[in-house]
Amino acid sequence: MRERLAAAVPDYMVPAAFTVLEELPLNANGKVDRKALPAPDYNPRGWSGPRTPQEEILCGLFREALGLGVVGIHDSFFDLGGDSIMSMGLVNRIRSAFGVKLGMRSVLTAPTVAELAQRLGGDAEQDSLDVLLPLREHGSRVPLFCVHPAGGLSWSYSALLRSVDAEHPVYGLQCRGLNGQGDALPGTLEEMAADYVAQIRRVRPTGPYVLLGWSLGGTVIHAMAALLQAEGEEVALLVNLDEYPLDRSQPLPDRLPDEQDALRVLLDFEGYDVAALGDAPLAHGQVVTMLRERQSVLASLDEDNVAALARAFANNRRLFMAYEPARYRGDLLVLVAEEDPSVPAADLAGRAEQWRPFVDGRIEYRRITFPHPYLMRPEPAAEIGRVLNEKLRELK
Repeated sequence: MRERLAAAVPDYMVPAAFTVLEELPLNANGKVDRKALPAPDYNPRGWSGPRTPQEEILCGLFREALGLGVVGIHDSFFDLGGDSIMSMGLVNRIRSAFGVKLGMRSVLTAPTVAELAQRLGGDAEQDSLDVLLPLREHGSRVPLFCVHPAGGLSWSYSALLRSVDAEHPVYGLQCRGLNGQGDALPGTLEEMAADYVAQIRRVRPTGPYVLLGWSLGGTVIHAMAALLQAEGEEVALLVNLDEYPLDRSQPLPDRLPDEQDALRVLLDFEGYDVAALGDAPLAHGQVVTMLRERQSVLASLDEDNVAALARAFANNRRLFMAYEPARYRGDLLVLVAEEDPSVPAADLAGRAEQWRPFVDGRIEYRRITFPHPYLMRPEPAAEIGRVLNEKLRELK
C-alpha cells in the first residue's frame, strides 16, 4: 500500500502508519467515529538485533531520527512512527555516515534496517568475523585502516563513521580464528602484521596508507608501518589510540590475561558491572545470554564465537609480551586517554614519548578526555573523529 501510494501522491501524503481493523467504528449517523479509532501502534512487533556493524549503525540512526530506545532490523521506519519529513533527516544521517548517494524515496521503498543495509551494499550473509571488515567502502580519498584491540574484533570502529569525513572509506582488521573456518592463530605479532599488510593491499595495492590502532592495535599498526616502509610504501598517517610499548626494565606481571579476562572485557564493553559478577568463572553460554540482553551487534555472537574470541585475546596478549617494536621512519600521532583534566600536559607528552626509541620522526600527542576502555563509545569516538579529520585534511 505504501509503495502504491508513494507512486501516486506526494511523499508528505503517505501515511506514517497503517492499522488493520475488523471494521471501522461508526457513530449514530453512520459516519466514521474518528475518536473511536485506535492510536497507531509504533512499538516493534518482535525485536531482531543487528547482524553486522552496518546494521548496528543503521539501528542507531533510526533510533535518533525516531526518538526511540529500541529499533530492530525488520521494523519499518514508518510503522515506528516515522513520516516522509522525518525520513529526510534519516537519509541525511545515512549519507553522512556511509558516504553514499541515497535518494529520499529509498526509505519509502526500503523502510527497514535490513532492506536499507542491502541498498548500501551490506550483506548479512557476509561473515562479520572475516579478517578484513568493510565498514564504509564508498569514498574517493585515502582509506582508514583500523586494527583491533586485544579482543580481536573491529566492529567498534563503526563509531567513527559518524565523525570521520564521508569521502574516506573505513576498514577494520580482525583476528584470524574467529569465524570457525579453522584458521590458525598467529604465532608472532610480526606474522599478524604481515597478514594484515597483505589484507589492506588487496583493497589498496599502493600507498599512501593511513593506519589507526586502539590498545594492542597501536602496537600492530607500528609493525605494519615498518613492514610497508620495507616494501617501499608510504605511510601518510599513523594514529595510536593510547597504546604504549612494554617497559622491559620493569618486572613482568605474575600472570598474563587469560580467557576469563577476555570474557570480562567483553561484558565490560557492553556496560555490565563486571566487579558485581564476583570471581566465579564465566561460561561461554552465560556470556552469550548476557550479550543478548544488550541490543547491539554483539548479541549475534554464539558460544563458538565467544570461545574463539577468548582464545584470540589470550594469544594476543602473549604476542604483545614477546614483541620488540621495529624502527619506524616517520611521524606518530598518539591519542592519550586521560579523563582527569588536572593531569599536566608534560605527563601526557611523556607517555607518548615512550615510543621514541622506535620512531625516527616527530611524535605528537593529543588528549582524549575519556578512559581507555571506552574510546569507541559515541562521545570519545566523536572527539577522535575530529582529530582524524584535521589530520586527514592535511594529506595531499
